Amino acid sequence: MKMRRLQSSMTGAGMLLLVLSLGMPALAQQSSNPTRNSTDMSEYVSPEDEGAASTEIRRGVAMGSQDGRSREQRAFENAIATVEPSLKGDPTRLSVYTNLFKREFLSDPRIFAADVNAEALEDGTIRLTGYVNFSESHYAVDRLFHYLGFEKVDNQVEVLPSKALGEKKFAIVTTPHAWAYSSPDTPRERVTQALLGDPVYLLREASNGYFLCHTAEGYVGYINGAELKRVDTAGFSDWRSGDKALLLASIDQDEDFYLPTGARLTVTSRGEDSITVAVPGREDAQVSIDQVILRPEGPSEVVLAAMEVGKKLLGTDYAWGGKSRDGIDCSGLMQTMFLSQGVNLPRDSYQQAFVGEMSATRWYREGLQKGDLMFFLGNTGRIVHVGIYVGDGVYFEASGSVKYTSINPEHENYSERRDRTFCFAKRILH
Repeated sequence: MKMRRLQSSMTGAGMLLLVLSLGMPALAQQSSNPTRNSTDMSEYVSPEDEGAASTEIRRGVAMGSQDGRSREQRAFENAIATVEPSLKGDPTRLSVYTNLFKREFLSDPRIFAADVNAEALEDGTIRLTGYVNFSESHYAVDRLFHYLGFEKVDNQVEVLPSKALGEKKFAIVTTPHAWAYSSPDTPRERVTQALLGDPVYLLREASNGYFLCHTAEGYVGYINGAELKRVDTAGFSDWRSGDKALLLASIDQDEDFYLPTGARLTVTSRGEDSITVAVPGREDAQVSIDQVILRPEGPSEVVLAAMEVGKKLLGTDYAWGGKSRDGIDCSGLMQTMFLSQGVNLPRDSYQQAFVGEMSATRWYREGLQKGDLMFFLGNTGRIVHVGIYVGDGVYFEASGSVKYTSINPEHENYSERRDRTFCFAKRILH
């Protein structure tokens, strides 16, 4: 199958490609083969990039077209040149190219799921299989092999979460702790540990009952399904709602079970000296008030105060790398807002994506809460933009200028591109 291009005669498949090129978010995420039209994706840019001078360098690549090559082409060729100076792909080196994709076109494999394999068929077709987290990554791996010069690419890479999960695409940890591994099979590396009550975003099920998932902090790993309670969207939202109690010490319940330090459990009732918390899969437990820190539902005073500081910058011009009223960029705005409250976020948006708890994803927007940091992908699957959620689909950002933008199609300031490229949100717990 050759690289897909729109033809004047629109067959069923061609019409699907047209819809994807126009950015319909649901289809782009759920299609088993959401390849996009390259003419509409010629620059991996965000809207704020569109006013940049063609000589300005952003994300390591000069803006605009040069020497008849689009910015996208130059970005891919720059990456390819690190492993193939001739820019010509070799069918015997396919694993080198899939590793190149993971290294160059994912913001970070610790928080983005990707496992892409390539094989050369007898007719010269390069077949791509495996999975990626988002349709932008599906597009990127397709374009990578295109720029390597392979004329026939059959892209069968699945976009997660897997449809096989059905309605129960979420889970709650039911054991004191659950290891997240790099693989469902041994030998494997321990990636991180999820704690009792942690919300988990399922991505796919392995054959031995393990699930690939995002843990609460967003890390990607395989967790044993026996340590999880699977729930649908409503059950997940219900568990994540309500005031939380952060445990300051481990509390034994019986010989084989304890409430671990650091667990965040929902408060079901309060007394003068103790509170009762919900324990997934078990009866509620009573703990002393001095053993916990209570975190009321909703944004903290710190987050709300940071947002008020951001409002004072409304109308400020966008400037790549800026952090002041003379010009500010998206991550600089977030950093400045939170630094005013003593919270020092990393400088760049892809670094800020590591901070806090994952609160929402492209397929679970119900979790968005005022004050959540919203992250957006560029065409090649990397995080390129960040904003802060206000409510009802509206968020605050630096893009062209500091302003309010919406992912709600009913709003006048709706941005189709932002709606389409939102990937996940993180909640600053302070």
